[in-house]
Amino acid sequence: MTRNNEPSLRDKGRSLFLAALVVMSVFAASVAFAGGAAAADAKQINDGERVWMGQQINVSVGNASSAELVDGDGTFVTELEINNGSVTIDTEDYEPGQYAVESSDTNTSFEISEQTFSVNAEDGAISNGEGDSSNTTFNYKSNRVGFSVDVTSDDLSVEELDGLFVNGDAVNESGDKTNATADDAAALRFNLSDGDDFGVNASGFNTGTYNFNFDVVDTSASDSASLTVNKAGAGNVDFSDSFVTVDEGDTTTFEVVFENTNEPAEIVIGGEEVGYEANATIANPSDSDTVEVTFDSSAPGSASGNNSVLSGDHVSNVNVSLPISEDRTLEKGEYDLEISLGDSNTASDIATISVQSQDEPTLDGTYVTGDNPNADDNLDDIQTSSGNVVANGDQLVVVYDNVGFTGDHVAGDTGAEYNGWSVVAEESEAPPNQEPNPVNSVETHWDEENQQFIAVFDTNQDDLKVGNAYDISLILNASENRYFEASDYDDVDNNAAYDVGTQFEVAERSVDFAHEKNNNGQFEIEQQDDGTITVEGEGNAADGTSYTVSLRSDEANELLTQSAELENGEFGANFDLSNYEPGFEFTLNFENTDDYDGEAQNAVLVSGDEPAEASFEATDVSAPETATVGDDATLDVTVQNTGDAEGTTTVTATINGEEVSQNVTLDAGASDTVSFDLPTDEAGDVAWSVGDESGTLTVNEQTDDSDNSDDSDDSDNSDDSDNSDNSDDSDNSDNSDNSDSSDSSDDSDSSDSSDDSESSDDGTPGFGVAVAAVALLAAAMLALRREN
Repeated sequence: MTRNNEPSLRDKGRSLFLAALVVMSVFAASVAFAGGAAAADAKQINDGERVWMGQQINVSVGNASSAELVDGDGTFVTELEINNGSVTIDTEDYEPGQYAVESSDTNTSFEISEQTFSVNAEDGAISNGEGDSSNTTFNYKSNRVGFSVDVTSDDLSVEELDGLFVNGDAVNESGDKTNATADDAAALRFNLSDGDDFGVNASGFNTGTYNFNFDVVDTSASDSASLTVNKAGAGNVDFSDSFVTVDEGDTTTFEVVFENTNEPAEIVIGGEEVGYEANATIANPSDSDTVEVTFDSSAPGSASGNNSVLSGDHVSNVNVSLPISEDRTLEKGEYDLEISLGDSNTASDIATISVQSQDEPTLDGTYVTGDNPNADDNLDDIQTSSGNVVANGDQLVVVYDNVGFTGDHVAGDTGAEYNGWSVVAEESEAPPNQEPNPVNSVETHWDEENQQFIAVFDTNQDDLKVGNAYDISLILNASENRYFEASDYDDVDNNAAYDVGTQFEVAERSVDFAHEKNNNGQFEIEQQDDGTITVEGEGNAADGTSYTVSLRSDEANELLTQSAELENGEFGANFDLSNYEPGFEFTLNFENTDDYDGEAQNAVLVSGDEPAEASFEATDVSAPETATVGDDATLDVTVQNTGDAEGTTTVTATINGEEVSQNVTLDAGASDTVSFDLPTDEAGDVAWSVGDESGTLTVNEQTDDSDNSDDSDDSDNSDDSDNSDNSDDSDNSDNSDNSDSSDSSDDSDSSDSSDDSESSDDGTPGFGVAVAAVALLAAAMLALRREN
C-alpha cells in the first residue's frame, strides 16, 4: 500500500495557523515592549499631585480611547497618546503651572513646579592631610525634599570621585548601581533627604582645583561648584574679596585670611603704573585666621598715626614707597592689591581697590516726635511720623543720607569737626529791615559708619517761634575739607561745596473732634451692633500724644472717660453705650489739656449703618434636552450677586440623584456662569435639578448606516463558495456539501470589530494585527482547498 506523504489540507491549515500565531505574538510583544520602555522611568501620579519640571509622569486614563492635556484655565495644550490605559508626559516640555489630563473616563489634575537647587562648599580650599583641615561639605539648598543627585567631574573619574566623597553610590548610564572602578561607571549618586549634604574628605588626595557638576536625576535642576585641595601643611594667605570699592575721601575695610601658617604677610597697594605705591606688614594673629585692614583713601601720603593709609590692630610697618604729597588725595581709579606670605616675593593672592566718585548727599526725611531724643540715639527706638510741620513742644528730627568723606585725613590740618559737615538753619522770612534770625539750638550727630547726618530741633527753645517757617541746610564747608579747593567756593554762602536744603514750620498745638453736626448743632455718633461708639478726633501733635476724652450725660447722671493716642494725626476713643438706645444725648470734652481751646460739644446717639452683605440668586438655568452618546453636554447656571458686598456662594446641582457643587466669588452686582458636565457615556435619561429648576436630558444611541453597508459588501465574498460546485467532478461529490462551510465566510461580519482599530495606537494602517492575521489564514486555507 502506497503511503500518501502529501500533507493534508488540515495539516497545512494547522501549520499556517501556528505561523500566524507566531507572527502575531512577535508583533504584539514588540508593541508592548515599545510602550513599556517609554514609560519605564515615569512616575505614576494621582489627582492633585505636584510634579517637578523635568520629571516623566504616567497618568492612568482607564478605558478611555482618547486623552488630552489642558492648562489650569482649561485651555487645550496637546493630545496625548494612550498606551495600556496610561499616558506618559515629559514635563520638561511645559512651563510651571497647573495642568490636567482629561479623558472620557478620568480627569487628573497636577501641578508642575520648577525645582530650585544650588550647591556651595563650606570651605573653598582644604588640605590633603589628616584631620579637620581635609574635610568640608558641599551644602545644598532646594525647595524640594527627598531626591537623588548625580555628581560628575570633567577632572575626575567616578573612581576618584568615590575616593573623595564620603558617601554616594556609583551608577552607570542607566542609573543602576555598579562598581566605581567599572568601565560603565558614569556618576556618583546621592539619595538626599532633608538635612543631607555632600561630605568630602581629601586626605591623601592629589592637589589641585576640581570642578563638580551636581545634576538632579529626575528633573532639570543642576548646579556646579569647585574645590581646591592644597598640600597638607602648605601655608597660604588670601583676600576674602577680590574687588573692593571705596568712595573718594572715605575709608573701607577688607579682610585677609591666613591658612596653615603662623607667618606674617606683606601687602602692597598700587604700583608704578598708577604713580602711587604703599606697603605694610600684616601680623598673623594667634586667635584667628582673619585680619581686618582699613584703607583710608583720604590719606594716601600718610604712613603713621590715625591718618595712615593702611591701619588695623595687626597692621604695622606702613610705608609709602612711591609717595604723593600728604596734601593731595588719592584720585579716582583702580589700584592693585597684592599679598604674599613671609619673605616670599611671589604673590599668594591679588585683588583690586576701586576708588569711586562720592554719591551726592540726600535728604532722607523730616520726622516729628514727642520723645526727647538725642541726635546720636537709634532712630528705630524713637516714635516718629513723617512731616515738616511740628507742633510747639515737639521735636523735629532731620536725617540726611550719603554723607561721605569719612576719611581721617579729609579735614586736613584744620581738624574740623565732622570733616566740614554741618547743619545750619534760619528763618525763611526775615522781619522788615532785618537779617533772618539764625537757629542755634540744634543738636547734630554724624554716623560715619552708615554715612548718615542727623539734626534735632527742639521747639521748646526760644529761637523757634510758633507760626514761623525755617530753612535748613546740610552743608560741606570747602575750607574745612581737603578734597575741595576752598577758593573755588569763596562766593558761595558758607563756602558750601554741598548744600542740601529743606524747610519746616512750627505750629500752635491743637486737637479737636472730627464729627459732622446735625441741624440741632449735635455730633451724630453712630452706635454699632454691639452697642459701642467711637469718638473720633484730629490733632497736629506728634504720634503717641495721649488725650483723655470725657462723655457726660446729665440725663443719665453719668461721666465716662477714655484715653486715646494720636496716630497719623487722628485718634479714636471707644465707649460702651450698650445700655442706651439711639436718641440718647450727651456732651463730649477733653480733660486736662491745653491743646483744646473749645467747649464741651453736644452729641446724640444714632443707629449705625447696616453692614454690607452679599446676596446671590440664580438668574438662568439651562441644559440641552437631547444628546447622542459621547457628545458633550453641560448644565449651565448663571449666578448674580444682588447684594452690596463681595461674597462667595456655593452652586449645587443634583444630577441623577447625586449632588455636585462649585464655589463662585462675585463682586457686588456681578454675575457669572458655572457649568456642570452631564453624563453621556450611555443611552438613557439624565435627570437634573438646580433649586426649583429641573429637567431631563435624553441620551440617544449613535446611528451609523455606513457600517452595515460595509458588512454587506464583505458578505458578497461568500458567493465565492459557489465555486464549491466544481467538486461535482470528484467521485466524493457528496463531500462538496462541505462547501457549505464556506458560508462561514459570513463570519466576516465580525470584521466590524476591526472598527476597534480606530482606537489602536499601534500605527498599523487599515486592519488591526489580529484581523490581518485571520484574513491571511482564511485566504491560505481557501487556496489550499482549491488546490486539493
